[in-house]
Amino acid sequence: MNLSSVHRDLTQINKVFWAGLSEGKILVQTCLTCKKNQFYPRILCKRCQSIDLEWKEVSLTGELYSYTIIHRSPSKEFFSDEPYVLGIVKIHDDNNGSTVEFFCELVDIDHSDLFVGMKLQAIFPKEGDTHVLAFTKSN
Repeated sequence: MNLSSVHRDLTQINKVFWAGLSEGKILVQTCLTCKKNQFYPRILCKRCQSIDLEWKEVSLTGELYSYTIIHRSPSKEFFSDEPYVLGIVKIHDDNNGSTVEFFCELVDIDHSDLFVGMKLQAIFPKEGDTHVLAFTKSN
């Protein structure tokens, strides 16, 4: 998928996440009060509203929770990529029992091989000058 034309706002809140992708890491916020992970980055915890957050690296493997195959893109930037797959990938953190979900592209997977629960591996393709998060079949 060609995401180079899609505008990304780097902010004080999300710049750590994007920097992590360029290093091949998935970084999420962890609340020091309730001990839960969260994504997307926020100024406070979405569960307990604490402002005591820190960044934590999570696993690069996850499980497919849901997906859709896009045959007609709503945006002309993606017409040449049709059909493509977007999915929700859950990553479980054994350290605190928390899960975090990512909505992203699934690549290099035959559409007929997709199934809910399949194991996936994070990859970090470079689109323009930015690394993005995508997932592919786990080995």
